[in-house]
Amino acid sequence: MPQAGTHPAARYAAAVFLTAVALLLTLLSGSVFAYTPSLFMFAAVVVCAWYGGFGPAAVSTVLGGLAFEFFVRPPEFGWAGGESVSRIGAFVALGLLIGWLGRQQQADHSEDLLGAVVASCRDAVLVVGLDGTVVAWNPAAERLYGYGDGEMLGRHASMLFAPQEVASAEVARARVFRGEPMEPYECLQRTREGDLVPVELTLSPVFDRGQTLAGLSMIVRPTQPADRHRSASSNRS
Repeated sequence: MPQAGTHPAARYAAAVFLTAVALLLTLLSGSVFAYTPSLFMFAAVVVCAWYGGFGPAAVSTVLGGLAFEFFVRPPEFGWAGGESVSRIGAFVALGLLIGWLGRQQQADHSEDLLGAVVASCRDAVLVVGLDGTVVAWNPAAERLYGYGDGEMLGRHASMLFAPQEVASAEVARARVFRGEPMEPYECLQRTREGDLVPVELTLSPVFDRGQTLAGLSMIVRPTQPADRHRSASSNRS
């Protein structure tokens, strides 16, 4: 994932600069890398992929392949016809693979950080699949609803709503899946013990890495302390 707040032009300019630095380091290293792909060039690709995304990494790869062939491989400042084209193609193919792997590693790292943030969040956070079943939730959701680790996974999220709220929850879920904007709204949720909890519910679509709709997220924030809603539920019974 590209670094937040970085303008795309700056990321591509950085790719050009890093490639130039890699070329300079390769030339200064003498004959060590004369007949093998430059480690400096590929290092530049990885850095570009990590901080700029796949686009800047691709630019660094192509520029690096051309520069390496023209300035480093014999004949220096020249081309070897079809052999040069073949070598550049192999260099670019390997560089793009390295850039993609670096991008994936950065994305995995970002997902780990996001997972840590969600796990430590004080609000209950749930991920619901397209079929309405719970596929993930955080410790705050366990505390709110009273279900242990893994007990709700694979079960339909409608059981977390008060009976009178199930129909409206299904309508809201369908709106999110259609891409319609949904403002946070208040409703009643139901705990494992049957207590009804007034909450503010925020629904958002969830997409996979291919940008395909995979489900929705539910951020659940109680609107009154737990002891108050439990006592109110007891009084109703």
